Amino acid sequence: MDERQRRREIERRKQMRRKRRIKAYIYRAIFLAVIIAILVVCVKVVKHIVDNRKEQQVASSQLNNHEPDANEDMIAGDIVTDMDTENTESDTITATILSAGDVIIHDPFVTSEFYKTADGGYDYTSVLAYVKEDYENADFAVVNMESNICDNDFGGYPKFRAPEGIATSLYNNGIDMCILANNHFYDNGHAGLISTMEYLAENKLIYLGAQLSPSDTTYHIQEINGIKVGFFNYTYANGNDSQLATNNHPVDPADAKIINYFDYGNLDKLYHELESGLTEMEDAGVEYTVAYIHWGEEYALEENNTQHKIAAKLCELGIDALIGGHPHVVQPVDVITNDAGDHEMLCVYSVGNHFSNQRRERMDTLKTGHTEDGLMVTLTLEKDDAGKVTLVDTDFVPTYMYKTTENGDEEFLLLPIHNLEQLVDEVIGYDIESDVTESLKRTNAIISDGIDKVEAALPLS
Repeated sequence: MDERQRRREIERRKQMRRKRRIKAYIYRAIFLAVIIAILVVCVKVVKHIVDNRKEQQVASSQLNNHEPDANEDMIAGDIVTDMDTENTESDTITATILSAGDVIIHDPFVTSEFYKTADGGYDYTSVLAYVKEDYENADFAVVNMESNICDNDFGGYPKFRAPEGIATSLYNNGIDMCILANNHFYDNGHAGLISTMEYLAENKLIYLGAQLSPSDTTYHIQEINGIKVGFFNYTYANGNDSQLATNNHPVDPADAKIINYFDYGNLDKLYHELESGLTEMEDAGVEYTVAYIHWGEEYALEENNTQHKIAAKLCELGIDALIGGHPHVVQPVDVITNDAGDHEMLCVYSVGNHFSNQRRERMDTLKTGHTEDGLMVTLTLEKDDAGKVTLVDTDFVPTYMYKTTENGDEEFLLLPIHNLEQLVDEVIGYDIESDVTESLKRTNAIISDGIDKVEAALPLS
């Protein structure tokens, strides 16, 4: 098969998959139409019953010859007037924040013909087709961008260079912010760090964890449906501003001042910067805080003592939610209480990989499939009439990165596992059931106890 025939075959397969997805959307639309029709019938039945009861009440009152005296009439009128003028509407507002894991552009995402566009660019919309609804349903959606976005020479490990198409695809499918403070922020030196921020900004994505200038704030404040939320993002690194390194890449001292980092040997630096940021946020009217921390041990299915120590301190400082990353696997969920017993913090030690090709067959150690799993965490905040903001609900949605290969080209689907049976029915043309079932079992074994603890503790304020 020559190159032209090969490309035609790939395009044919793309068209077939588009048709299958359209068919799936049609089935979904029919299902929704049936549900709506059933609801309409139910409403009509209930209305009919209510109308009959009203008619019976009217008939009954006509049979009652008792006439109230003037005093009774005046009292009844007073009561009705009070009820009519009472303001029964609540001023409660809500906001939802979705946090997902690592976006890592491994080689197949830039070599596979499935993601190359006719103009020489890249489009990852098909990978995100099934999580798009989750992103868009959240009022604010966040992922960890663990690749530099560069102009050319795209490729994966050990120096991740992603095309601009990943930023465009994330924004077009509902992502609002990318966090950058991770151990790959300096894979391609100063140029890679700066181009990443520039490409994200050009694609209308907020970035956090790095700044173009040392004078920029190290945190981000976002007003979401009238609730002011403050976000932090920090990564572990080795050294200090004058001699910093990450992944054995020496960091220019000037660049060390525009990345949010901490050294495990000097955690006071992290605590001091967070405390200062919290004070500034409070002055700015922030009502809820989220910290994204890049920490822990790669491929460890449980958090370590250092993570416990840092989480406890952040709770003492007053952080409301802590979302962790770096291990490339999902780690447990917990609720942490400060020493005074008057503050509780949601803690997800690691949300794992999100958009990645860390397959079990590529792993040297952990060949269990955990690197193919991830977790999307949605926080529902509520602001009451008095202005108090509370975490009233959480949603933990396991994800699985499905991969199939045809004629040497790899295709990926990022699948959210809300309902296993429904997902299997929706994803037409792919044999996902066994992989997704095992993925769900792996993730539930890690987070189920913690989710029970969170549900028992809600609401958190």
